[in-house]
Amino acid sequence: MVQPETRHRLHDDRVPNSVESAERLFRQDPFQFEHWIVERVGGFPTKKTGDTDVDGVMYYNLDDGNMGKAISSVKGGNIRPSDVRDLEGTRSVDDLAHLAGFICLKEPTKAMRQAADDAGTWQYKGDSYERVQILTVREIAEDKRLFRTPTRVQYRDDHLQQTPGLYWKIPVFRFPGHPGNVNDSPAVIGIHCVDEPK
Repeated sequence: MVQPETRHRLHDDRVPNSVESAERLFRQDPFQFEHWIVERVGGFPTKKTGDTDVDGVMYYNLDDGNMGKAISSVKGGNIRPSDVRDLEGTRSVDDLAHLAGFICLKEPTKAMRQAADDAGTWQYKGDSYERVQILTVREIAEDKRLFRTPTRVQYRDDHLQQTPGLYWKIPVFRFPGHPGNVNDSPAVIGIHCVDEPK
């Protein structure tokens, strides 16, 4: 089971501002690289358990008051079509995950893009969304591209925006019918930001 990452921090001087610095971060700390790029596309890093290969989750609101999600997988090293097929396999058994995003440092091959196309599309409110979408770090960092979802659930904290250095994030997730819900309320996602521990 994939759990939200409860705490994450990254020194200002290690935040990549180019593909080259992203490659350097990947070599130095692959896990921080994953966290950084997941957050760049508006997602929330996850704690991976078992054999799952989900590095992040992006949430979006649905008309019925619930929330859908797009899972993401990050690859900084060698990549192959089976990586894309594995991600689609993980998505297909998650009832809440209509979409999946594959993020790679290297350029995807034609066979990888075909594997993504083979996953098909998700139809929602008259729009068609590719079930598996592929973006490279260059497309995200330089072209400012994002995965296509119906809406985006993000957080904003002006104090953190203006504060250099380290920061911490604590996400809270609730879904209808989930045992953790006290009153079975509509899906809600919240971010509680706290100061860095001393």
